[in-house]
Amino acid sequence: MLAIWFLGPPGILLTVFGTLANRFTKLLAAGLALVLAAGCFHDNQGIHIVGPIHYSECIVPLIIIGVYGLANIKRWMDQKGISFGIPAAVLTGALVLGGFRIDIVNSKTIRTS
Repeated sequence: MLAIWFLGPPGILLTVFGTLANRFTKLLAAGLALVLAAGCFHDNQGIHIVGPIHYSECIVPLIIIGVYGLANIKRWMDQKGISFGIPAAVLTGALVLGGFRIDIVNSKTIRTS
């Protein structure tokens, strides 16, 4: 569920590429894995109204790893001579539209009339 709240499939892709970036991101990812493994022993780890609230502290390291992943993807595309502009625009558009969709759905569920 954490992967879905962290940008969904693009977030998973960025995290995979970011983890492989350097020693720092590998250690950061190992720390995240340990935190998530320790969460298996939490007495109340269920998904609540706002999502995986017990794992909210993982978002900052995930963002750092994701930014490294984005830089890795851009570097790879530059080496291959592939333009980064169109995939970046598509990714940005998908994230913005996804964010608006979530806002609209959530607004409808909390509307009182």
